[in-house]
Amino acid sequence: MKKLIVFPLTLAFMLSPTMALAEGIPTDGKSYAQIADSLGNLAYNKTVVVSNVSKVVPRNNLALHKPVVASNIQGEKYSGEMAVDGDPGTRWATTDAEMTHTLDIDLGSETTFDRVELMQFHDRVESYKIQYWKDSAWHDAYSGGKVKAGYTNVTDKDQFQPELAEFSPVTGSKVRVIINAFKAEPSFWDIGVYNTADIPAEPETDPLYEGTKAVDADLGSYWKTEDTIKSATLDVDFGNRITLNRVDFSQPTEKIGKYTIQYWNGSKWKAVFQGTSSSTKEKVEFKAVTSSKLRLQFDVRSGVSGIGLSELEVYNTNTNPGLSRGQRVLIDKGLQQQAWISTDQTGRYFPTVEEWKNIHFTAPTYYEAPMYNQTFHDTLPGSQWSLAKAPFAEHLVAAPTSQEHFLNEQQRANLSNLVSMQFGDEEDFSASVVKSLKGWFDLSRKLYPNVIVLSNQWAGQWNAEQLRAYTRAAKPDLLAYDYYYFDSNAQYPGGSVKALYDHINSYRTIALEGYDGTGRSPIAFGQYTQGFKSGKDYIPSESELNIVSFATWTMGGKWLNLFRWEKDNGNTFIFHDKDGSLSKTYDQFAELAKQGNQFGDYLVRLNSKDVRIIPGEHAEGNSMVLNQKPESIALWEPSADPYIQNIDVRNTGGANLGHKGDVLIGYFDPLEGLTKKDLKALPANATKYFMIMNGLTAGGDDGSSNHTKQEITLSFDMKGKKESLYRVNSLTGQVEKVKMTHVKGQQYKVDIALGGGKADLFFWKN
Repeated sequence: MKKLIVFPLTLAFMLSPTMALAEGIPTDGKSYAQIADSLGNLAYNKTVVVSNVSKVVPRNNLALHKPVVASNIQGEKYSGEMAVDGDPGTRWATTDAEMTHTLDIDLGSETTFDRVELMQFHDRVESYKIQYWKDSAWHDAYSGGKVKAGYTNVTDKDQFQPELAEFSPVTGSKVRVIINAFKAEPSFWDIGVYNTADIPAEPETDPLYEGTKAVDADLGSYWKTEDTIKSATLDVDFGNRITLNRVDFSQPTEKIGKYTIQYWNGSKWKAVFQGTSSSTKEKVEFKAVTSSKLRLQFDVRSGVSGIGLSELEVYNTNTNPGLSRGQRVLIDKGLQQQAWISTDQTGRYFPTVEEWKNIHFTAPTYYEAPMYNQTFHDTLPGSQWSLAKAPFAEHLVAAPTSQEHFLNEQQRANLSNLVSMQFGDEEDFSASVVKSLKGWFDLSRKLYPNVIVLSNQWAGQWNAEQLRAYTRAAKPDLLAYDYYYFDSNAQYPGGSVKALYDHINSYRTIALEGYDGTGRSPIAFGQYTQGFKSGKDYIPSESELNIVSFATWTMGGKWLNLFRWEKDNGNTFIFHDKDGSLSKTYDQFAELAKQGNQFGDYLVRLNSKDVRIIPGEHAEGNSMVLNQKPESIALWEPSADPYIQNIDVRNTGGANLGHKGDVLIGYFDPLEGLTKKDLKALPANATKYFMIMNGLTAGGDDGSSNHTKQEITLSFDMKGKKESLYRVNSLTGQVEKVKMTHVKGQQYKVDIALGGGKADLFFWKN
């Protein structure tokens, strides 16, 4: 996560509305916006009619949407209003800067109440007090001890009950919640105020379980019927006729027995599939039909009560089997290595022409008002650029309220060089966040049809199901995350950054699935890189800098963004020393970025097909043990490769006490849907592509590229095939034929020397 809070954060990106539609997009004459309407989850946020909804005795939350005053907040996206907005996925969060925290809720007039409910984030608050405002003074209503633990992920909310503060009725115009003691920064999802005497006896439809919950891209919410119901229907109105050939649905528990999927043929409902039983997740494919409505009819399984449906998803998997929108833009604009810099309106430092050119980054990212640096672009005309915290240099608050341009005139004057826009930054997952992001993405496609749009999370902030649901509903062009792996407390036995591999692969997996899960039209992905000191002024070593970028590329990523490039004489940021001169870290990043750009024309046209690892070793006491394997990446074995039969690794640099480090292997094929023009950038008759990465890192002076160097020997069995091996020279970008040493018969070998964290790109050519 972004631990450094010095100036506001986020990201964004775009392209010119006047540019011609990029060549080779399978649009059939339609615009990107029209294509987007037929991609992904077609049921998302559509009109739903259900035959039955669970009932509840309604309670009037007197605090709902009332004005609040918080003594402390962690940032705008964690404001006090989040505790009274009725959304279980948003929360008020504080810092630990104060010993006591308060939240005052203005009820608007003298109001009687006798209960306060508190749903906290995790298990943090040790004692609290409830007060009410009357006669110009605060009075105690209740004192409580340890608050009942709450959920940390909204998908688990139904497994937790709120803390109840019940007391004799009091009357006041305000309520104050006082946090007296805590073991971590207090944070509350919801705070409710009630008068139990006002609770009616007759139950009403429960808004928590209405039919729309089945199409909100949030697996933590669901449509639920009354327990007495034995069968039920859910109808989705798409608003116009669409083509579909797959229906997915999930349920919290296995209650659905037989089910039928029907479509409206214009005069009656017609069955397209009948299921005899269902699991918690069902995926049904059938011959494509065209309809404006879909109906699911469910029977309750014998012995259980009621039905619950977490999410219904509808797809047309025959739409756009080729290049995705983001892949097209990256082919046209190139591999991205961006960096956050300040604007000329802040009065702070930003890179000079020489500094920018020499570091080989592709685009500055603006994240502060006015979200543009005219001085920079006057001196570097033609430079690409991008945005963070789009559109208005703030965290995501709501969906767009207008369909007009949200970029200012200064920005629009240079739209042809705008690469990408990130909306919001590190928002917690919720149905409202997904809806807001989709609104901004849709508007961007309309106004700026060739611009990459995305959001960003810290690694692990959204779980895989949330990230997948968001991808298929909001349809970003690119998935991105941030996590900063290196500080003085980081421990990576054997120099193996296992967490890095698993984080990249979690985003890679969902990006490669695309908007419909078939993988026929994968989207791009990437991550942030570290531009600041962390934990006792720690500066990442050369091998640590290398491995974040090269591991991303080896696993198929195409977008990197440095957080962030500032000049404070070496106090926080790492590109300048204390005397203001450029640091050796600047030089190391410059070399790293230059080498990445040499691979760029190839990587943007390739699609990751497989990633494997050979774990290194490290000393543990008096024993030698293998580095821990990443959970999500398989071990390399000869069956993974058409020709390589063995990979031998030798530590030649001396780090890790001379023990061998990890080796990462990434395999690629050309993207589907490349035009003839696109293919000209790839070698003729090239077949399989692969990257070999030296995964050995070390901190401090031991972590130089040379001190973590390894020699990797690839042993081949050519099996009678007449193919030659080529390498893209990372220093020059030139393609070189690799001399393979003959061993015997069809067996050959090649020795590769790689500095710590670096990789080489190879391909076979017949």
